Amino acid sequence: MELIEITGQPCSGKTNFIDRETKSNKLIKKYDQRRNLVDFFIGIHYLGYSRSKTLFFWSLKEDVPFLFKLNIFRNSVIKFSIFINNHKLDKYKNAKLYVDEGISHLPFLFPKMDTLKVLKFIAKELLKTKVIFLKSPSQLVIKERLQRRGHKRLRYLSLNLFVERNMEIEDFLLKKYPELCKDLRFKDNVTNV
Repeated sequence: MELIEITGQPCSGKTNFIDRETKSNKLIKKYDQRRNLVDFFIGIHYLGYSRSKTLFFWSLKEDVPFLFKLNIFRNSVIKFSIFINNHKLDKYKNAKLYVDEGISHLPFLFPKMDTLKVLKFIAKELLKTKVIFLKSPSQLVIKERLQRRGHKRLRYLSLNLFVERNMEIEDFLLKKYPELCKDLRFKDNVTNV
């Protein structure tokens, strides 16, 4: 069993990429990061008090309502549960498991934070993580997809600011991830998804 995270900025085509890959290759399966309370507490246990507190305070800095901030915190913590939950993966012995928005996606969850600070926070986990990074086709395509499909943060942020910040994060990660991840492959995702 091999875990591979699929990351990229919002609307870069991660979910569609995983769907295409799982349909074309029976040895590729999607790992469903459950959004349940058990995985949340497993993530808290893995992180410990200090690191959990850091994620909580980062969540509070985001420009969204309080309940949305709590959701960001919960989603970020759950991403760490995979480092303890490996017993749940035994049924996938010969498969490649694609994780949609795993630990490598954390910088996109915290756009208000300094991306380098987020990378330092997850550096230990990235050393254990194989990543496929879907590069955005272009700022224009991302904007069109966001307008068509929407995104929860666009209720509170302008489209232009949201896209510009995500492009900055992507550019930064494209430079830094090659030295930080266990294995990294880039994919250009030009399909109209």
